[in-house]
Amino acid sequence: MKIVKIVVASIAVLFIGYHSIEIKKLDEVKKASAETFDALAFAHNFLEKTLPPSFSKAPSVATLLALLAKEPKKAFQEMSNAVAIGNIRYFLVKGEGQITKIQDDEIQVLLPNQTQPISVKLATEFIYGNAIRDAAGVFDIKQFTNTSDINNISSEINKIIRTERVPAFKKQIKVGDSIQFVGALEMNQEYLKLQKLEILPIEFNKI
Repeated sequence: MKIVKIVVASIAVLFIGYHSIEIKKLDEVKKASAETFDALAFAHNFLEKTLPPSFSKAPSVATLLALLAKEPKKAFQEMSNAVAIGNIRYFLVKGEGQITKIQDDEIQVLLPNQTQPISVKLATEFIYGNAIRDAAGVFDIKQFTNTSDINNISSEINKIIRTERVPAFKKQIKVGDSIQFVGALEMNQEYLKLQKLEILPIEFNKI
């Protein structure tokens, strides 16, 4: 009799457990997740509305380099931003200069300066990471609880710059043209390098 009760109880537990578990296909789960948050729409809104008000406050490349050379700690404290804690920090910068070379993966620009011209590279192919998202300090990570959403935002922002803005801009320019740009600069405050700067462009205009 005791054995019968155990068997019946086990069957009941299995029955309840089976009906309490909702099994969904992986594709359905991914689809539901994608419908919950549209990273691409967020990225477009971020680039077109959230970020532009910060452009006027961005230091010129020359101004930032001068401060980094004299007071690097102050420069990082006052001008850099990053969501994560660590030595990698991002600066929102702007510049105006003449195009000296156009390659598949970069545009080289010579910026006038009081002492000597500054040569920088605007990346046009290898645009990855969180620099553009974080440089201005206007991205609020507290809005999100899902790490994949946070990462997807950076991915979509970079993709828009790389596949939409850069190709359209490169069609308009040639060596010798003067341009204005706003971009994101990544720097390691422990291993500071002020030469061969590579900037991830955000907005650029031929002048």
